[in-house]
Order: sequence, then structure tokens, then C-alpha cells
Amino acid sequence: MRILFILIVLANIVVYGVGQGWLGVQPEDEGREPIKQQQQLNADKVMIGK
Repeated sequence: MRILFILIVLANIVVYGVGQGWLGVQPEDEGREPIKQQQQLNADKVMIGK
């Protein structure tokens, strides 16, 4: 029973680490380009259409 508990705790730590980006890019940030977004000048003032 103790081994099962330790395995569950380790699995939770791994899943938490993946979610926090410890093992690479965070899953929700996959495909985003934050560097380009930071380089844009006056991006909030851009208007599309008339």
C-alpha cells in the first residue's frame, strides 16, 4: 500500500511539472509566439476595417 501511495505522489509531481513547463513548453503555450507579441509596437491601437 505504501508503494502505491508513493507512485501516485510521483505521478502527481510529474503531471504538475508538465503543467508548469518544467519539462518544456507549457501545454497551453504550445503554438503561441510570445516574443512576436512583445515586439509589436502600439498593437492595442491597430484597427481593422472602417
